[in-house]
Amino acid sequence: MEAIEEFFKYFSPLENSLSWDNVGLLIPGSSDISNILLTIDLTEEVLNEAIQKNIKFIIAYHPVIFKPLKNFNEHEVVVECIRNNISVFCVHTALDRKINEYLLGKILSADIEDIIHLDKLNIGSNGISTYTEKPEIFFKDMFTYAKNNTKSIKDILLIMKKMFGTFRYSMGIRDIYDSIKNKIVVAVGSPGLEPLEKDSILITGEMSHHNLLFYRRKNVTVILTEHSKGERIYLPELKQKLELYLPGSDIYISEFDKDPVNFLH
Repeated sequence: MEAIEEFFKYFSPLENSLSWDNVGLLIPGSSDISNILLTIDLTEEVLNEAIQKNIKFIIAYHPVIFKPLKNFNEHEVVVECIRNNISVFCVHTALDRKINEYLLGKILSADIEDIIHLDKLNIGSNGISTYTEKPEIFFKDMFTYAKNNTKSIKDILLIMKKMFGTFRYSMGIRDIYDSIKNKIVVAVGSPGLEPLEKDSILITGEMSHHNLLFYRRKNVTVILTEHSKGERIYLPELKQKLELYLPGSDIYISEFDKDPVNFLH
């Protein structure tokens, strides 16, 4: 148990989560971490998988308990975890920066370690233009920003197609497929409305109709992966990191963790 807390303290500190979030060890049970199951959503199907595989520790992205529980009638998963002595550790927005950076690295075809972190270098906005040989990245709330993009909208859409298969997008009102936007912004999940600079690309999970219209007027092209697909793509990377840190543990990605939205092709 302590090893899990130490890993996230080093890799993605829980204090980086947003103030309204609920992260950490939400269901304390067994301290056995010899087998660990990774999932985005802890559904009944995922929990049954853990029980069948005799896994006593689950790391879930979304909090299994978000608001205070008034009764257990609608929280069967929580009850079954307690009954089966299964611990559940949730990371949610504490991990968002890592997921955002991972997606940016794939889109920009760059190792994320080679991308300049403005916040780490303490560079103000006046110093941005000094560094032009690499993409520059900085993080604010749930949004990760990368400047100095050289790929066209068409290039990025093709990369997203390879990564996600099916997705949706909305073009900025003056954009064409050959347009090259200097700034790419990534925010996994459903981050809400952010007053982005005009002429940007925003990659996120989902968005309301009216927010899409708002960004379109601002000439911001929006790419929607579906809420949990942009998060779920990071699980193999998290698995690899955990395996390096916990060589004595077997790390599994749930076979039953899936986005609830289906597309008819």
